[in-house]
Amino acid sequence: MDTLDRLNRWRESGTITVQQYAHLRALVTKDRFSVFLELNVLLYLGVLALVAGIATTIQKYFATLSDAAILISLTLLFAGTLYYCFSRAKPFSSAAVDSPTLTFDYVLYFSCLVMSTELAFIEYRFSLFQNHEDLYFFAAAVALFSFAYRFDNRLVLSLALSSLAAAFGLRLTQFHMVHEDSLRLAGVGYSLLVSVTGLWLHRIGLKKHFLQSYLHIASKCC
Repeated sequence: MDTLDRLNRWRESGTITVQQYAHLRALVTKDRFSVFLELNVLLYLGVLALVAGIATTIQKYFATLSDAAILISLTLLFAGTLYYCFSRAKPFSSAAVDSPTLTFDYVLYFSCLVMSTELAFIEYRFSLFQNHEDLYFFAAAVALFSFAYRFDNRLVLSLALSSLAAAFGLRLTQFHMVHEDSLRLAGVGYSLLVSVTGLWLHRIGLKKHFLQSYLHIASKCC
């Protein structure tokens, strides 16, 4: 009795499910199978690790590096990646648009994270808005919303909605609304705002496929 016969017996006896049988049979017979999702996850984790490395380097050596050197480096990196995105992007459409290249989404994600890192550094070193840190998150949210709709990227849209939620939360703390009931009410209010916005944009036909992202973030904030 070979391995395939054993797999058939296990499937018939209920030891393994049909889905498990299909995966195991593909491995035994050396059939081709897709690893697209796994590669996507690894690549996005690689982008996160790269940005985390940049942030760690800045944190460790900013005392020996001038502020200008750090800001110029981050600005050039952000400008270069954003130029790549604009130069490769397809024309804007209110419908779904496929990525023009295999690396496009990862470069865009990296560019957005570099922008966020630069804003965090500016706040850490200069505190331009002092007691209005929520303005940084609001500015980041506006930029991320623009990039999400221009380049049709739901992951960037999720970053924008998360940044807006952070700005919303920081604004509440300035009014000393930090007790449990106020936070719960604020969360429900933000969820309703996100849901209504997503439904309205879906209704007018602007990136209808983004609705799931709006509803997902709204459900997390309730």
